[in-house]
Amino acid sequence: LTTTTLRWEDISSVKQVKSALSDDLEIRRHDGEIHIISLRHLNQPSEQIATTAIDLHRRSSGRGTLAAELHQAGIAIPCPACGQDSDSVKCYEYISMMFAIVAYGYSTNPKTGCPACTRKFIGKNLLVNLPTANLVWPVICVPWAIALLLASFTRGHSKSILKSLASGIVSRGHESCQ
Repeated sequence: LTTTTLRWEDISSVKQVKSALSDDLEIRRHDGEIHIISLRHLNQPSEQIATTAIDLHRRSSGRGTLAAELHQAGIAIPCPACGQDSDSVKCYEYISMMFAIVAYGYSTNPKTGCPACTRKFIGKNLLVNLPTANLVWPVICVPWAIALLLASFTRGHSKSILKSLASGIVSRGHESCQ
């Protein structure tokens, strides 16, 4: 059994490839030699491992992460709520509360949308919580809604959207050198 030491400066590209048995990581050296690493027996999703490896390679060559590049590029994607293309799709956790002086309950619900749809979700969620959250509504629900409302005015997709876009690109075989 021989092992080859791979140094970042020797690697020209890293990408995820699909094989019959599993997803693999293909590492291509500058001299054309290819190393395949099986991701089948690892305890993390293959897209997450491949994205991490690609981002490490990109950083070693002085580039930013794939998600950072997507953020800078300002790629427009369709809003899942209204279907309009947006370069600022957000995914936020909305709170649903039930408060009755001695008992309380809450749940969170992620919603994804463009800034306009996000603001509609925020307003609707605030109104829905008014009767059920009663006493804690001004203390918890209103500040949370204000924070989300302010965040909805920022440019760019939220981090979870960028990670999802990067994972999709990686799973389709994106190379780190592209």
